[in-house]
Amino acid sequence: MAGVDLRVVPEALAEEPFTDALEVARAARFTDEEWEAYVRAGIALQDERGALSLARREGQEEGRKEGREEGLRTAIRRVLSRRGVALDAGEDARLAACADLGTLERWLDQALTAATAAEALR
Repeated sequence: MAGVDLRVVPEALAEEPFTDALEVARAARFTDEEWEAYVRAGIALQDERGALSLARREGQEEGRKEGREEGLRTAIRRVLSRRGVALDAGEDARLAACADLGTLERWLDQALTAATAAEALR
């Protein structure tokens, strides 16, 4: 078996369960240094997967927050419009720039009874 290169996998064996068995056989021949490097590479791969998973979750949370913000902005505009209260360009820009859910919720509540847009957005 000396001289056999276990890193080259014949095409006929390039799928599971053969690849798993060949990887075990390859790992069994590791020196201590190679084994340590193999373990470190596995840990690094898990760290990368964890980082990707965390980034994905954070991105999803950010997307949900942005969706709630946009929904509140749309509701404020709709309530004011239905009540005949117009937003001027500055007020609309202020509404568009607001990214605080608490403020947007307060503005929506105020839009239900405000006589002016300025009153709704205070």
